[in-house]
Amino acid sequence: MTESELRLSDTVRVRLDRLDDVIRLMGEVLSGHHHLHTLVDQARELSTTLPAEQQGPFHAFHRELKDSVLSHDSLMSDLHDRALQMRMLPLSVAFDPLAHMSRELAQSLGKQVDCRVRGSEIELDRQMIDRLSDPLIHLLRNALDHGLELPAERQAAGKPPRGQLIIEAWQDADWVVVEMRDDGAGISLEAVRQKALAKQLVSEEQLHALSEQETLELIFLPGFSTKSMITDFSGRGVGMDVVKRTVVDELNGDLQLASERGSGTRFTLRLPLSLAMMRVLLVSVGGVNLGVTAPYVSELVECSSQAFIDAAGQRTLILRNEFVPVVSLAQLLELPETASGTDTTLLLVVHQRHQKLALIIDSLIDERDMIIKPLPAHLRYLPLVSGMVSMGRNALVSLLHVPALLEANQRGTQRANEERASAALAKRILVVDDSLNTREIEKTYSKRGVITSRWPKMVAMD
Repeated sequence: MTESELRLSDTVRVRLDRLDDVIRLMGEVLSGHHHLHTLVDQARELSTTLPAEQQGPFHAFHRELKDSVLSHDSLMSDLHDRALQMRMLPLSVAFDPLAHMSRELAQSLGKQVDCRVRGSEIELDRQMIDRLSDPLIHLLRNALDHGLELPAERQAAGKPPRGQLIIEAWQDADWVVVEMRDDGAGISLEAVRQKALAKQLVSEEQLHALSEQETLELIFLPGFSTKSMITDFSGRGVGMDVVKRTVVDELNGDLQLASERGSGTRFTLRLPLSLAMMRVLLVSVGGVNLGVTAPYVSELVECSSQAFIDAAGQRTLILRNEFVPVVSLAQLLELPETASGTDTTLLLVVHQRHQKLALIIDSLIDERDMIIKPLPAHLRYLPLVSGMVSMGRNALVSLLHVPALLEANQRGTQRANEERASAALAKRILVVDDSLNTREIEKTYSKRGVITSRWPKMVAMD
């Protein structure tokens, strides 16, 4: 048997939708298996209520049931991991075309570039790679068009005429980090400020309140571009907001930006290995069970309500010298709030990049790996929900979309601040009337006990 025949005998073509069906069914089996753990716990509690003569046989049954469930845990987990691995592809599928594209685009722009690719052997779910290709192509176009200078400009700045573009990936626990960096001109903060004001994306007051990093991230706003002309190279007018929305909203990842003027720009994408299964925290709020994917969870904190402080009208918790806004998740979702009956408050601290938010919840139900189900078409308009998970027996739980929660809280805080500022700016007018007619009128009413103040009469009016 030849080598080519041997390779063919070791592979088989399977339609992707059939493979997805297998993984979906495996998720249902895992959910049902986890429900057996609940039944085991309920059986243990039930054994304490049985008469003494029945407890012996029931204990034996409980131990056998528990041992059987535990023995299948590792088998079930291993089987599902093997099913997920069948959908994994190396990042070279997305990286190799980028290296070839960079040379062609650089030549078209009259620029020189060395594109180096590292970590292309790292594997990701095929669904992730398919959705990741367009954002990477857009970042590549922007690096060549906006970032790297012409050879003469680079030499004038003391740089080699050939620019460097690095595309690198590495695995970090259950995450894959993809980084694209160049040694170009970097992003001009002043150009970002001027463009943001010209396009009326922010006001001057808002702009002055932003840090340098926050100013830099204005490029992710819809409609932003520092180029005076839209070119075929930098995305045909498709902005960086599309890249951010794809990475953060669709891929449940994180996108970070760093740039140094004259030295270059770096985009870092942090992505889960798969969208099919993720670690999920299940919580209860207002009598409703909700899920939060682990990538957005920072920690779980239990503290006294007296630990909160008021910072500019926002309830805040100081957590390791960091001011973290506190908001009731039930209030944010317009759910009925339930009294805890204790002096302590349970907080789920979520984060996205440098932003953190402490959500008041009622209780933590569980934490485990779960199959993520996409929202049906008629529910995709819900901005605060990113998907669904099954808790067994067809019980579906909504997954909260943390970036949307952070934005909703920011909008609420901004409205409250504007209302307070408006109230503070409300003018008060002092009216003083000491005319003879007014004196006579007040004298008449003061005899009747209606007016007791002395004149001159002063009335404060809003």
